[in-house]
Amino acid sequence: MKSTFTIDPDLLPALDALRRVAEAGSFTHAAAALDVSTSALSQTIRRLESALGAQLLARTTRQVSVTEAGEALLAVVRPSLDALYGAMAEVGERATEPRGTLRVTASRVAYRAVLRPALADFLSRYPRIELEVSVDDGLSAIVADRFDVGIRFGERVEHDMVSVPIGPARRIAVVGSPAYLQAHGRPDTPDALREHRCIRYRFPSSGALYGWEFCEPGPGGAIQTIDVAGGLVTNDVLAMVDAARQGIGLAHVLEDLVTDDLAAGRLVRVLEAWCPAMYRFHLYFPRTPQMPGKLRTFIDFLRAGAGATPAR
Repeated sequence: MKSTFTIDPDLLPALDALRRVAEAGSFTHAAAALDVSTSALSQTIRRLESALGAQLLARTTRQVSVTEAGEALLAVVRPSLDALYGAMAEVGERATEPRGTLRVTASRVAYRAVLRPALADFLSRYPRIELEVSVDDGLSAIVADRFDVGIRFGERVEHDMVSVPIGPARRIAVVGSPAYLQAHGRPDTPDALREHRCIRYRFPSSGALYGWEFCEPGPGGAIQTIDVAGGLVTNDVLAMVDAARQGIGLAHVLEDLVTDDLAAGRLVRVLEAWCPAMYRFHLYFPRTPQMPGKLRTFIDFLRAGAGATPAR
């Protein structure tokens, strides 16, 4: 049966007043925060209780506590008030220049491929946003470590996180030094890598070794994962590139990291046909009713630079 209960719109501010008193546990502190007198705040709550026909706060000479009816009402009211204030803040931020500190965590490869090329332009365009960047190949806990946004490969995130792809699909390059390839030959299939010295990567967070991924040439090619072996394991992709330059073995790294080395002849690419564009970077951040203006500005900037549509 549809409820016919209505409430006087003039009483709507009393819902916020109720939340303030409940959170402060005191009429005095809540009144100070609202910049009203304690007696005026008490009258506001009493009018709300009278309109609803229920006691919402239990008052004693020393403290104020929320009744069962008050808790039930606040359970519904709090998310709505948060959404309302968030929307109002968003409108205000859109009308003014984005500002504040934005804490970003990025893997080393994400920093070099995505963030570093955009830093100067972003900071020039938005001088009132201060970026604090933590370069870390581990999977940082965004909320626990107090970051606003992370940049990583892949789109697997925790259930309370949002993942937004940025930029085009990227390619992996399998590379070695000219001296290494002259001494050991060029592999013509991924399976042939088992006969080579390969520089392996260990994930800092899980401790697992990365299996080298390939895609069989041609339409609908199957993905293959090869467990390679070699004399060097590291958790730093730049160390892998440096080791490949030294002739220690073959490295399986993001193409962006070795473009200059390939052009200069310091490294040579192999198995190129098995490495199509199939990897994308993602931004990930906590799921909230309203995205902070500084975060929206950052995401839109990176996605626009990559030819993508703005975040919503």
